[in-house]
Amino acid sequence: MAKENFLNDYIEVNERIIKFYEKYPEGSIQTEILKWENGLILMRAYAYRHPDDIRPAIAHAYEKEDSSYINKTSVVENCETSAVGRALALLGFEVKKAVASKEEVQRAVEQQEQLKKKEQTTNNDMKCSKCGATITKAVKAYSEQYYGKTLCQNCQKTEKKIEGQ
Repeated sequence: MAKENFLNDYIEVNERIIKFYEKYPEGSIQTEILKWENGLILMRAYAYRHPDDIRPAIAHAYEKEDSSYINKTSVVENCETSAVGRALALLGFEVKKAVASKEEVQRAVEQQEQLKKKEQTTNNDMKCSKCGATITKAVKAYSEQYYGKTLCQNCQKTEKKIEGQ
C-alpha cells in the first residue's frame, strides 16, 4: 500500500477535538508537562467529558527536541497535540486505524526512511571503491589509513601505499 493512501486513513487531531466538543460541550481537555530534560519532553493529556468526570481519558506522548523540523521550534506544541490526540482516540473519537495521530504515523514513516538511507549509506561506505566488493570495518580502516581510499584486500595488492606508511 502506498504511503499516501496509508496516511489518508488517519484522522488529524483538530478533527478529533471538534468531534469531542460537539459530543461533550461541557468537556475539557487539559495537559501537563511531566518531564523535560536532556532534549526529551514527556506530556500527559486528560480528556474530561464533563466537569465531574472521575474517569477521564488519560494519554501520554513524548518528543525529542530537534528530531524534526517542527520540533526545532515547537516541540511542546507538537508533544501536546500528540498527547491530546491519543486521549481523544481512547474515547473513540475518529479512530479508523490506530490511536496514533496522522502526524505521529507520518513522522514514524519518515524516521524509518531516514534509517534506511543511513543504513544504505553505511553499507555503501563498506564497499571497495575499485571493485565494489563488500568489506569489513577493519579492512576499510586499514585501507583508508595506508592507501587513502576504501579498498578490499585484493585491490590493496595492486595499489601503492601512501608514502611514509
